[in-house]
Amino acid sequence: MAEPGLDWAAGSPEEAFAWLVAPLTPKQFFQKHWEKRPLHLQGASGRFDGLLPRACLEDGVEARLRKGLAYGKELNLARCGADGQVMCNGKGLANLTAVKEKVAQGCSVQVVHPQRFCPKVAALLARLEAHFGCLWGANSFRTPAGGKGFKAHHDEVEVFMLQLEGAKRWRLHSCPKGPLPRDYCWDYSEQELGEPLMELVLKQGDLLYLPRGTVHKGEAVEGEESHHLTISTYQKFSWADFMQKVLPTALDQAAASEPRFREGLPLRCLSWLGEQHSAAPRRRRAFLAQLRSRLRGLARYAAPAARGAGDFLGAQLVARRLPPVARRPAEGVADVAARAVRWAEPGAVRVVVESRPGSEPEIQIYHSWDNAAENHMQDVEPEPACIVLEGLQALPTLQALNRACGEWIPAASLDSELLEGLCEHGLVETGDLGRVPRKRPREPGRAARRRSLLRAQKGCHKEEDGRCGTGAVGSKRKRTRKKAKRSAFGTKKDAVLAAHVLQGALSVCKAQCLSVSPCEEGGSSDDSSDCGSDAGSSFDSADSEPGHRPQKPQV
Repeated sequence: MAEPGLDWAAGSPEEAFAWLVAPLTPKQFFQKHWEKRPLHLQGASGRFDGLLPRACLEDGVEARLRKGLAYGKELNLARCGADGQVMCNGKGLANLTAVKEKVAQGCSVQVVHPQRFCPKVAALLARLEAHFGCLWGANSFRTPAGGKGFKAHHDEVEVFMLQLEGAKRWRLHSCPKGPLPRDYCWDYSEQELGEPLMELVLKQGDLLYLPRGTVHKGEAVEGEESHHLTISTYQKFSWADFMQKVLPTALDQAAASEPRFREGLPLRCLSWLGEQHSAAPRRRRAFLAQLRSRLRGLARYAAPAARGAGDFLGAQLVARRLPPVARRPAEGVADVAARAVRWAEPGAVRVVVESRPGSEPEIQIYHSWDNAAENHMQDVEPEPACIVLEGLQALPTLQALNRACGEWIPAASLDSELLEGLCEHGLVETGDLGRVPRKRPREPGRAARRRSLLRAQKGCHKEEDGRCGTGAVGSKRKRTRKKAKRSAFGTKKDAVLAAHVLQGALSVCKAQCLSVSPCEEGGSSDDSSDCGSDAGSSFDSADSEPGHRPQKPQV
């Protein structure tokens, strides 16, 4: 049972998530449950007290109802009975009187994104966004005693349900469409779902985790009104979504660099491609072989394209996430060079180098400190706060802050004028030099340990000369060392990322080849709503291309 009283509000982002999944450790949670299987954690009844007080929610909703809340986007009313689910939303904007009447008639109420007016929910989500590096959303669901809210459905997000009041009975099913779907669906019938994967009662203080695609249906227990808070993440945050950003850029770069990507298609190729034409399997095999060859050739362009997409999406995340919870450092710190420094909130800053032909390169520092919680997850184009520095002189100092990953570093060797400016903007905080961690002796890597072991083994098997070491064997043998070849991908991490990105495209191509005729390849393919979208990600702006930055307001 999860222990009450863990003060996540006073801890770090890592501690906030550890509090959420306790008594499991985060490592246990990710190994056994994340994207794999549901998890029900029983907790003390007061575990979530104060997170979303009824008064805070009702006051916030009433204040917005007076201005008008949009049905479907900000508020949903529903009732589920023998005749199925009935959405009780009105048209346009909701008002306080109409909502109270619907609730009195037994409707369940969904409040979308209460973090906009409930500070503690915003504080929790801000810490989780910092820990996960992607957006988190929230929804509040209140169901009358014995009532059924929304019918069986699955979400396209990772869901954490926190039972705040009362109790709710849940039936869980595996997704008929397969694991980790990318779209929301609530068109399931009881016959289609079959036997439940799990049945449980979520009581006050309990937590229920549902991987993406877990079909679920709940109803309040007789005699108890139910109120639970759903927090969720990883909407459109999959490899497929990332590849949609990377591959077009990689293809543009490949076409600009290599003539083979610009060569014309074979004559009359459309006459023997596709379902309409079943003849000429040899020509199709040759065509698809050339296609696979070019897809493999994209690998060398995938790594730089991934770096560009990472900068674009990272800046977009900084513009859309909640403002950091940590207290903004005081402005105007004297004698920065004699102190230790670090980013005040590493996840709230994104450094991007912008270089265009014919113009001087510039450094853009995006940050989240000026973001407004009331705009979180709304359909408004964010206007990120951005500091622009001409030239690249500041890059070494910014790279040192990035490499520190939130640890204290001495400011003596860094650009003190730049640090003072960042302190004035609240992006960097200072501390005593005693906070700088001592450097540990560097441990030998795996390759070095292996070489040492081999030397010891080779030296010790010759004992006639009375020595145990490299000995005569090592002294007489001509030693050669292979030159390390630099990969076309750049670093090893870049190569691994490029391999992941291209694997999906190659699998699709191979599957297409195999689907033409069972005898052509002689092998097998690689194994390989309105109410539910309550989380977002840095991929949300699908109409923006990876090379275009968000607009930079004057700072």
